[in-house]
Amino acid sequence: MKFIYRIVVFCVALFTSAHVSAQIPVNDSCHNAIEVAIGNNNFGLGTFQSDSILIDSADIQVGEHFHSSLVSSGNDKKSIWFKFYLPVRRGVDIELKQKINLN
Repeated sequence: MKFIYRIVVFCVALFTSAHVSAQIPVNDSCHNAIEVAIGNNNFGLGTFQSDSILIDSADIQVGEHFHSSLVSSGNDKKSIWFKFYLPVRRGVDIELKQKINLN
């Protein structure tokens, strides 16, 4: 049996000023989720990451649901989407890093 896991990573910009010329992220909707490649035919072990995404112009889709802790903290205004595929069961840790904590 194959398992497909989709990750929704919810992000909120630190500064609320909108940039008129900012481009909407490619993965702003679940239909355009960026695939995070897992090496070795999806059996790879280690750390895998996507390209950096600017979320200044990201928004949310109608019907998108957020955990109540994200809503109460105000972190429900923007979302970007990622997906990956694992052919077997295994544990996964997911981290969202910002420029200030990339090291």
